[in-house]
Amino acid sequence: MRQREQHRARWALGTVAFAATVLFSMPSAHAEDGTAYVLSDVQCDPNFNGVLDLTLVNEQPSQPAMFVISPAGGSVSSGGSVSSISVAAASVGAITFTDLADGMLVVPVSVNGVESTVAVQVACDAPEVAVLGPPERSQSAAPFLPQTGSSSTGGLVIGSALVAAGIAASLVARRRCS
Repeated sequence: MRQREQHRARWALGTVAFAATVLFSMPSAHAEDGTAYVLSDVQCDPNFNGVLDLTLVNEQPSQPAMFVISPAGGSVSSGGSVSSISVAAASVGAITFTDLADGMLVVPVSVNGVESTVAVQVACDAPEVAVLGPPERSQSAAPFLPQTGSSSTGGLVIGSALVAAGIAASLVARRRCS
């Protein structure tokens, strides 16, 4: 019972630690609350190319934010290069970079004139599958397989002895009970 409680406690602590790691490792250029910032997320498409999603967040309650983005590699889903995007007050905008090669990707971004460069690692290589040949067998070592069809007299004798011992034990037990 105590081991189960310890296991649950470890699992809960591990879950909290994992959630904290994910939360704090999200790459973002973030300013203080009530301002504008950029969140980033890297994914892989079915063709093993990188996809970078930038979320442009404006938490300012009354004025729009100006995001200036200089694409670095890949194509932008909106077509062509993006120079500036205005995000309304208390709103969110998004931009996606597709067909990205593996490696470090740096996207220069400025938010209301403040540099907020986004740097992410793209790792979308297809998994490699190695085909191994059969294991080598040495010619001198014969396989250790049991021989079949050989004499079964020994097994018959042992089995008969066990059955006879069981019958004798049964008869002795009946005599004691009567």
